[in-house]
Amino acid sequence: MNDDLDTPAALATLHTMASMIIDAAAEDRDVSAAQTMVRDLALMFGFTMRAP
Repeated sequence: MNDDLDTPAALATLHTMASMIIDAAAEDRDVSAAQTMVRDLALMFGFTMRAP
């Protein structure tokens, strides 16, 4: 690879996305699609998340 994947920035983005999902869920918004997306993206880094 000629370029690094900037893993720290990617993880920071996942954290931001998760925070936004939590805020939206607190407002009773449907976040199921966003939760699925974050889970799928986290899997790319080897993380697994349990469904609520």
